[in-house]
Amino acid sequence: RRELSCRAPVPRNPAMRAAVLMLACGFARGLALAPSARPRRLASLSLGATASLHGITSPLDSLPVGEVVKHTVSGTDGHPLTVWERSPPGGGSKTIVLLHGRTWSALPVFHLSLKNGNTINLSVMDALVEKDFNVFAVDFRGFGGTTRDESGWLTPYTAVRDTHAVLQWLKERPAAAAEPPPSLLGWSQGALVAQMFAQEHPKELSDLVLFGSIFNPEVIYPRPSFLQERGPAPARATTLEQAIEDFTLPGSIEDAAAKAFATAALAADPVKVDWTNLHEFNECRPSKLQVPTMIIHGDQDPYVSELGQLRIFTQLAHPDRRGVVV
Repeated sequence: RRELSCRAPVPRNPAMRAAVLMLACGFARGLALAPSARPRRLASLSLGATASLHGITSPLDSLPVGEVVKHTVSGTDGHPLTVWERSPPGGGSKTIVLLHGRTWSALPVFHLSLKNGNTINLSVMDALVEKDFNVFAVDFRGFGGTTRDESGWLTPYTAVRDTHAVLQWLKERPAAAAEPPPSLLGWSQGALVAQMFAQEHPKELSDLVLFGSIFNPEVIYPRPSFLQERGPAPARATTLEQAIEDFTLPGSIEDAAAKAFATAALAADPVKVDWTNLHEFNECRPSKLQVPTMIIHGDQDPYVSELGQLRIFTQLAHPDRRGVVV
């Protein structure tokens, strides 16, 4: 594990501190076992179980996967959004919001279990609950428990607005007045959504975690031509091949864990969500991030641009920052 940091050696902010503690205390030891093995997307997120699958004791090994509470939150246009909650008994001392990536919804990504004789807990949500977080994972439109809107399409701006609606809803909770502002963690393409949100609403967050962000300053998403009318969304069925396409390098993840993810992903997301207007992601500018930020990525993650990670770190507008390579 390699780290870059500015300011506090142990971050003051709750999500950054929890992420560092999870890495330090062994939740992510499975990622650092074999530097020659390529950490894939699921392996990076399965903080508790990746360690246990490699025979390393983790505090989550013997714990059952916790039940989640389903909430329905109105988007800014009234569209119902599904938000999944896992919180400590009696409530935690801080709150974090999780944003999934491009293809799969919140529960397969953030709250997975492996049933192979005994149930092995792969849940990132449970790992954060162990750190006294109230955890809320959002399903964007068309994903998991959230239906598509009338357009059938999902845009980055819509995802950012829906994230804002969830943050506003969280403010209305009775416990919110006694807590610091929520932390926000975005995974893969969800990290771009999180970055855009943090650029627009820095005062609504305690801190930001960009996990496996696909930000790349050399990639400019093309704007759709105004001469071409956008047709109906294809809404194609997802496939087993899509669900396991990240797990191509032998030894990077146990077969049972990959199968568990694929099974959960196909059940939660039988139809592939159709993103459009990806040019809106061109507005991601690290120099506009005025919030404490932690950047985490796998050493050989094929989806991640090392130039992009370095650009985020060096151009952040806020001095409190940390970069971790696992």
